[in-house]
Amino acid sequence: MKNIFVSCEMPSTTKTILNKYGNVIELPGHPNLPDAISSHPDAIVTKIGSKFFALKDYMYIRDYMHDVTFTSEMPTKIYPYDALVNCFVIYDKLFSGKYISCSIKEYSSDQNMKHIIVNQGYTKCSTLVYKNNIITSDTGIYSKAKDNNINALLISPGHIRIKDYEYGFIGGACGVIDDNVVFFGKLKNHPDYYSIKEFLSDRGANIIEDDTYDLTDFGGIVVN
Repeated sequence: MKNIFVSCEMPSTTKTILNKYGNVIELPGHPNLPDAISSHPDAIVTKIGSKFFALKDYMYIRDYMHDVTFTSEMPTKIYPYDALVNCFVIYDKLFSGKYISCSIKEYSSDQNMKHIIVNQGYTKCSTLVYKNNIITSDTGIYSKAKDNNINALLISPGHIRIKDYEYGFIGGACGVIDDNVVFFGKLKNHPDYYSIKEFLSDRGANIIEDDTYDLTDFGGIVVN
């Protein structure tokens, strides 16, 4: 059975939905991250190819991941140093901000990946990645994706809640498990709902919403 890592702040209704697809594991906060994102999976751990990378001193993850590399750098509460593992891979291309961990840079280079640097440090949080297709509100990520022949949908910024910040991002407001895209809240209230639905459905996605609250960024999920 899959392990599905989620923020400890995720509502129980969403965890119940995710439980259908695997064993839901709540991540406690990392003390060096800003409180609003301290338990967000996309701020704590990432998967590059078949390998996991997690923030320095986040020993909790060792109980579930035996082959995990910890960053040599310690995150801070100041952006962009709270985004050391906030990245994603499509094909052989690593998308990240400039300040991604050196551990990830070195590994991606060893794997002959093309490193695509974008201005948005919260790269993974800003991007819904579904089977080598992306949805994002970030024009820089969208442009770099199109330049690299990656199917992409650009949506309106905002309309997604997040604790302590003006607005959250689409990648942090959902989780992808096989053919399923689970949204954390009411996707129907997003102004680009029909475009998002069509884009995902055309690519074989099964769209699931927890419609008990407004669409909210909880840092996505990480699946092991």
